[in-house]
Formats: sequence, structure tokens, C-alpha cells
Amino acid sequence: MWPSSNIEEIDSLFSAALVFNELRAIASLILLLVGFFIVLMSINQPQVNGSIFSEILFLKIGSLLGVLMLLFAWNVLVAVMGLELASLSFYLLIALGRTGSPALKASFKYFVLGSVASAILLYGISFVVGSSGHFDLQRIFQQSPELMTSSRLLTLGLIFVLVGFLFKVSIFPFHFWLPDVYRGSFTPLLVLMATGLKLVIFILLFEWTRNMFSLQEFSVLLSLFQWLAVLSVLFGNIIALLQKDFKKMLLFSTVAHSGYLLMIFIVSQMGFSFGKTALLYYLMIYIATILGIFICLRPFEKKDSVTLSLSELDGLAHQKPFHAFLITLFLLSLAGIPPTGGFISKLFVFQGLLDQGLWWMLFWSILGSSIALFYYLKPIALMYMKKDLQVRENKVFVKVPLFLTVCFLLLSGFILVGGLIPSLLIFG
Repeated sequence: MWPSSNIEEIDSLFSAALVFNELRAIASLILLLVGFFIVLMSINQPQVNGSIFSEILFLKIGSLLGVLMLLFAWNVLVAVMGLELASLSFYLLIALGRTGSPALKASFKYFVLGSVASAILLYGISFVVGSSGHFDLQRIFQQSPELMTSSRLLTLGLIFVLVGFLFKVSIFPFHFWLPDVYRGSFTPLLVLMATGLKLVIFILLFEWTRNMFSLQEFSVLLSLFQWLAVLSVLFGNIIALLQKDFKKMLLFSTVAHSGYLLMIFIVSQMGFSFGKTALLYYLMIYIATILGIFICLRPFEKKDSVTLSLSELDGLAHQKPFHAFLITLFLLSLAGIPPTGGFISKLFVFQGLLDQGLWWMLFWSILGSSIALFYYLKPIALMYMKKDLQVRENKVFVKVPLFLTVCFLLLSGFILVGGLIPSLLIFG
């Protein structure tokens, strides 16, 4: 679709413990912008305890620092330090929310489940380091083809590492921590976990495993990943379709989008020449859309709960037409309908599957997108077609702060530019 360059300049620091290249530089810029929007979303946010706002801000900066360390890591120890710094910050941030006992329960459950995932990840890393004799990721990857034939321990270790990462991005069946975290986390934290962490994990999966799955030893694992991607798309969309809570619907839809991102990762490993371009483009549009729609939902925020019934949107277009239009725009982007950037993102996915001859995955991905249309269009129908206007007039609509209004206007413009002039957002 667009040309892609294979020439990549790499710079390193601290004896190659940290590595910088074009892809990671772009990802870090996106991550910093996400952090900026998250901080703005937290200002005067009903679910954020204002008396400890400085502590919450400190922990958010700590989580961003950990994610950035993970993004630039080229040493196993640095990667583990970054991931654990981000995870520990997330555990504490969930507990500090204003949602009461659900926050404490969610924090404890996420801590336990996250610890299990971290244990699996560290167990796998110990196998990888023990088999290769190096902490340097470049040396590990250089020796991987030779070690695969002589050491099954390295293969097992890499599988454990991949499982740990799939847990973090909520790929089916490693998504089971989502409902508990949803019930207790305040909205800005949910957005950070659904966007920033997903961005970094998929960039690292692409960077660390480049050309690795071309090895015969990984053919079975590649097939397993194909099924995980398809099941994530179907499960995420079906469960989201059954939800009556708007935010919970969006939360489960992230499982489906993780499945689409995993499909891009798979076709990239199989030789799709626009893999890096497709992955980065999909992540940018998805992140902008999630940020935009959750900022648009700010007027419906409650102090002690993150729930938002779909009925709260009844007749919104008659009271706040422009606000309803922006929510509609972001929902259409998530559904992959033109002229939004989400449409181009889905085209990348379908093009990659066609290019690699994965017709069966293409069928299920189109079916999943068709299911998604039902629940993405339902809120739009409620906003525009609800006839009982008295119901809408009796509901309180809190005015969005000016700085957040500017944010979702910029994000909506980004979504439209991505759909109308996608070449402006193509890197590489």
C-alpha cells in the first residue's frame, strides 16, 4: 500500500542496555503524549482523590518511566526492571481510586494475577539466559537459530516470555483479569493500561521476535498464535455485544483489538512487507480513538463508580448534538467505518491476511468486525433515535473543562486525517 524502508539506524546507551531506533522513538513520542492526556483527564476527575493527587501523579509518572524503560530495553534485566516498575505503580494506582472497596479488591486481585504472570515471565527469562549465557538480547537473538536445534530449554523459555506478554495485552485466554480491574480502577488508569502498555508490548513483540518465527521450531507456535488472534477477536466482540454498560463494552472490545494487532504481528513474521507500518498505524489510530471517546464520556463520570449504563446516552444528540457527533465519530473509528482512521487500520489487517494467504483468518476477522458493528452502532442509535426527550432532560450533563474539549477536538481531527489522508501518518 505504501513503501517501507528496511534501513534502520540504531543507537545505544549504557553498553547497549538501552537501544534507540526509529520505531521506538516514534512509540516513545506517542507514549509521552498518552501520558500527557492521562494527566489532563485526571484533573478534577470525580474518581480521583483530589487530596492525594500529587501521589497519584507521582505513581503515574513512575508507571510511564517503567514503560519507557521496557520500550528501550535491550538487556533482559532492564526489561524486567521496567515492567515491574510499571506493574507496581499500576497496583498502587488502582488501590488509590475513589471507588471504595472495589478498588482494594481489584488491586489485590490484579496484584496476585500479575505476580503469577510475572513469575511465568521470569521463569522463561531464566531459561533463555541459562541457555544462551547472555543478558544481551541482541546476542540471544543472534544465537537463537543455532540453539534451537540443540536446546529445547530456550524454546520453552521463549514461550513462557511470550505468554507473560500476552497476559499484559489481554489476549484470550489471558484476559480474565479485565473485569476485576475494571470494577475498581478509575477511568484515566483504565485508559493508560489499555493504550500505553498495549503500545509498548506489541512494539517489543515485533522488535524482539523479528524473523524468529521463520524457524521450523516455531511453526507450531505460530499456528497457536493464529488461533489466539482469531479467538481474541471473536470472544472480545461477542462478550462486548452482551454488555449493557458502555465502558465495560469498550473494555472488552480491547480484547478484540488486541486480536487484530496480533494478526498484524503474525503476518509480519510471515513476511508481510508493510508489517511495521500497519502495526504502528493501527496503534496510533486505536490509541487516539480510545483517548477521545473516554474524554467524551467525562460528563457522565460518577465519584464512586466507573460504570456507565447505555441508557445514560438516551437522546443525547437532542441535548448536546456536537458532543454526540464526536462520540459517534470515535465509535465509527473503532468499528472500522470510513472516513475514519479505523477503516484504514482494518484495511491493513485484511491486506496482510490476504497477502499471506490466510483466508480462514480473514473470514473470522471479517465476521468479528461484523459482530462489532452491532454494539458500536447501538449507542449511536440511542443518542439519535430515542424519542422520549423528557428522559434526557431529567439527566444532568456536566460541562467538559475547556482543556479537555481541546483534547478531544484534536483527537477527532487526528482520526479524520488518518482516514482521509492516511499518507500523513505513515512512518517507515
